Amino acid sequence: MLWQGSAPLLPNLLPARSPTGQQRKCSLPRSKSKQGSGLTGAVSSWPLEPLRRSGSKGYGGEADNSAGSKPQVFVSAVQMLAGQSNMHFHEVAGQILFRHRRSSVIQERKDFRKVAEDISWVFRQSSSSDAAGTKETGGKRWVDAVFEHMCVKGEFRFREWQKVVQLIQRNPILKNRVRLSDTDRLFYNITHRDTEARSSLNSPREFRELLMCLADACAVHPAAGLNHVRCHMSWLHRLSVLQVLGGPKSISG
Repeated sequence: MLWQGSAPLLPNLLPARSPTGQQRKCSLPRSKSKQGSGLTGAVSSWPLEPLRRSGSKGYGGEADNSAGSKPQVFVSAVQMLAGQSNMHFHEVAGQILFRHRRSSVIQERKDFRKVAEDISWVFRQSSSSDAAGTKETGGKRWVDAVFEHMCVKGEFRFREWQKVVQLIQRNPILKNRVRLSDTDRLFYNITHRDTEARSSLNSPREFRELLMCLADACAVHPAAGLNHVRCHMSWLHRLSVLQVLGGPKSISG
């Protein structure tokens, strides 16, 4: 297991649930993720020397001076974790990088930050023609549409965030996991992390980050909350089409 300090680095990496709502079982054969493209390619191209102090000893007790081997070791470790959990590489690597996106090693370089903050992997799904599970589903667009729809006079304040939380709590799986203390704290953290405090979110990107942090606090796969919000916006879109065509004016949720 990978560790950071005295705490496990990966205490609750969670696989996405199956269409029936059941979590996929672990201890299955290794993932067949492809290397050289997408998140895998980005990570494997990183020079990870800052992650280990110069002259530090490797796993065998000897000093490791081979810079080129470190990215491959990281990728291999993530592939092993993915195989043990029946998850794709991008699911495991994405959760690791997002959880540690604020670390100094990642923050000191723009290309590191870009990859760590990219959550497009949440909206990917496997297909028969894409063993690496990198087929985009368009979910990000719907989540961003929810942000735009919920904004009042161009601002997404705490009141709007509370409405989104209530929407998420309609999901029977998430209902008992969402704690209001977490929702308050997470919104406060994002709106007060700059030098000047503000009362609203600045962009859809911050909204997606907030949903990701809430999923982590609830110990569920990030796709759980984001996809529930995405489906709600898709439902609103279909409702608006019905209204344009002269259909029902409202549909109870």
